[in-house]
Amino acid sequence: MTLTQLRCFQAIAAIGSFSKAAEHLYMSQPAISKHITQLEQELQLNLFNRLGKSVVLSHEGRRLLTFCCNILAAVDRMEMEAADLRHSIAVSGKVIRFTGVPTMSLYGILPLISAFLQANPDFDVLIKIAEEDKVLLDLQTSACDIAFCSDLKINQQSYQGFPVTSEHFCAIMAKPFWGEITSQTISLADLKDIPLILNSLESMLHELCRNACLAAGFEPHIKMESTLPNIVIEYIRNHPCCYIGLSRYVQRFADDRLLVKQISDSPTFNYVMCWKKGSTNQALRKFTSFIQTHLEPSPEAAPD
Repeated sequence: MTLTQLRCFQAIAAIGSFSKAAEHLYMSQPAISKHITQLEQELQLNLFNRLGKSVVLSHEGRRLLTFCCNILAAVDRMEMEAADLRHSIAVSGKVIRFTGVPTMSLYGILPLISAFLQANPDFDVLIKIAEEDKVLLDLQTSACDIAFCSDLKINQQSYQGFPVTSEHFCAIMAKPFWGEITSQTISLADLKDIPLILNSLESMLHELCRNACLAAGFEPHIKMESTLPNIVIEYIRNHPCCYIGLSRYVQRFADDRLLVKQISDSPTFNYVMCWKKGSTNQALRKFTSFIQTHLEPSPEAAPD
């Protein structure tokens, strides 16, 4: 049962015509008929008696119309209340809309936000986690006030911010499968004949890693795409393949069976906190000042 079906039911009951109700709701007549048919099938009741081109409520329809109208009225009140709340949030100036990529969990960002809220209980931070392209879209459309993402596609003329850490790729594979590669540092070309596991296709890291392999002169042999660590690690323990991932992420899984190697020609980039130039307000200034003050220093990403 959907709100659209209920609105169709209410409109037809009030107007007494499928075609006129469709015009009222800016629908086609086949569409409104389909909604009513689906609603009747779900309820297992006929809501209308068809009398030529006109329709009237059936006995069952009259009984259920009251419930339908009450539901829709409650939804309308809820939407009005939500609009009032959004307005209150907007004018309060104490709400920060934050969008970040999933990998921000590796860098202590969420505990920092929690610490900020504890220190500033009259503020609120609305957190959204999304892939890189969606984070950038939120920045461009002002759907967020501040973002945590890579600096690969950030236009420095439009945005400002500060670096959090520098990142590069490492490779991890079960020790028996490394074969004759004994050095702690390898090149991407060393992996050209090894089946690879990369991050999921929609991830920016997938595109970045694949492009790096192409730049090294080979098309990567991608065995699996996944961001689920338990699946990835269990798979590479038992198969002759290699996972390429962020250094901070991969290092967590090194043990007596899994060996991590630095990739010498890996692309490097910064993860940054950024926001639109000229968009700072009191809340955002307070938030960014707190994060910078309490952020653990990273030698790879020292501010300029």
